[in-house]
Amino acid sequence: MALLIDLILSFIVTAAFGVLQQLPARTLLPAGILGVVGRLIYLGVNAQGQSPVMGSFLGAVAIAVLAEALARWQKMPVIVYVVASFIPLVPGLTIYESMRVLLQGEYTRGIALATQAGLIAVAIAAGLAIVSSVARFYKSRAARGRR
Repeated sequence: MALLIDLILSFIVTAAFGVLQQLPARTLLPAGILGVVGRLIYLGVNAQGQSPVMGSFLGAVAIAVLAEALARWQKMPVIVYVVASFIPLVPGLTIYESMRVLLQGEYTRGIALATQAGLIAVAIAAGLAIVSSVARFYKSRAARGRR
């Protein structure tokens, strides 16, 4: 039941962020679903005992791959899907917790949490960068083949 609530809230947060960013209405449902997929992968990887960094990376890769496919299918820029879909992966609570702990004087734990949040952010960016680079490579290769 907790998993279902988590996934529903991931969808709502993703769609709400899409509305806030004024994304086209026809992209809100697919972006929400991508947010849920990324969160589900993140939770699944964490349940297997892997680090949140690995879960965030694999969730980001899945979102980026599906966003590339959706962008081709709906003839929209990839960024339209990516902007909102990554929100469930952002380590906001970890950043908040690190600041709270630092202010309470627990410097070692605060720095560890801040480092983890930074690594998660890098993992999300790396997942997107890898997928978009591979997609760009294949798009340019396909364009050369048509000439």
